[in-house]
Amino acid sequence: MPESDVLNKAIGRRIAAARQARGMTQGELGKALEPAVKKQAISDIEVGTAAVTVPRLAQISKIVDRPIEAFVRDLPGDRPDVSGEGVHEKAPVLSEP
Repeated sequence: MPESDVLNKAIGRRIAAARQARGMTQGELGKALEPAVKKQAISDIEVGTAAVTVPRLAQISKIVDRPIEAFVRDLPGDRPDVSGEGVHEKAPVLSEP
């Protein structure tokens, strides 16, 4: 399974859990977004068949009252911090030839 599919599914599961914790249906969450989306669009995000954009994730985080980091922290494939500073290791910078 491609890494993007794994990430989409992990983020989608977290969105579903946060929505359910707020007692919201997929339809209610979809209607609360600007612009509103149908229940099926929320379902597709939650099962990982559609990727959620950063602006949309920011809206969702406000609606379900969770920090955006709750959806993207410690995702599968994240590399642990090796510096001891408590942040994820930065991706290497490619130098120009």
